[in-house]
Amino acid sequence: MTSLRKTATARPATIAAATHGYDAAALRLRRAANDNRPVAGRRRHVALIAGAWLAGLVAAAVALWRTGGF
Repeated sequence: MTSLRKTATARPATIAAATHGYDAAALRLRRAANDNRPVAGRRRHVALIAGAWLAGLVAAAVALWRTGGF
């Protein structure tokens, strides 16, 4: 029995893009319609935003502390 989550096979256009160097978006394979796994890289993206926000808060706190704002 085949898996319902099986990803679609590479189409000729995708193979041509990989062979001849077309746009990178054409290289992505389609996912099955019922595949509800999280998109790859989503967790890393959220972590980068949270880290940047925290770094900004720390920088603001240090700047206020050094200038006597606290």
